[in-house]
Amino acid sequence: MNRLGYCRAFRAMLCVVLASVTGGPLQAAISLGEPRPLSTAIERSEKPAVSPDGTRLAFISNRSGADNIWVMPLDGEPTQLTHETRPEVQTSNPRWSPAGDFLVYTSNKGGTGGFDLWVISADGQHDEPLTVDPALDWMPAWSPDGKRIAFVSDRDGADGLWLTNLDGSGVTKIADLAYEPVWSPDGSQLAAYHIAGQADGIFLLSPDGAAPPRCVLE
Repeated sequence: MNRLGYCRAFRAMLCVVLASVTGGPLQAAISLGEPRPLSTAIERSEKPAVSPDGTRLAFISNRSGADNIWVMPLDGEPTQLTHETRPEVQTSNPRWSPAGDFLVYTSNKGGTGGFDLWVISADGQHDEPLTVDPALDWMPAWSPDGKRIAFVSDRDGADGLWLTNLDGSGVTKIADLAYEPVWSPDGSQLAAYHIAGQADGIFLLSPDGAAPPRCVLE
């Protein structure tokens, strides 16, 4: 991985900033055209996630009276995937698996007193907790091979970046004060916003801890 991308929007133009791992930022602009509403419901719809094949959109909405995950084709109508009825339950951060057959998300519906990661099949038939801990587990990111999930948690008393296998085993902390993890395409590195002493910015992190965090953009 030799470049990182992040976005800034200016009116009808999307400004894509590519941060070179070895040098300064590069910049390119992509015209967005006219926005097209995918949902016209008056209820809240947020946290969109496009499927890997680009044909479906997962999002959170309270249109059923409580926070739930909904999935819709980009040219069709939404279908409710989870069926929570308690308005006090919060659900967020849906993320597709690389194959598009599962989603991982964050919810406090499990009764642990915290927010856990849950994994649900794309057809809604299987919905199981991945983490069970009275902590805040959030910002999940699926590894490219689909075998691990990186996430942010305060389970040891302070925010940090953690990894877990899909069966809930191998829960390991890899960095303190790291957020918004993104995997490299080959799964060898994670990029994250990281606070390290007096410095903060985008860092490259090793999933196995073999290399110290390296700042590529302050």
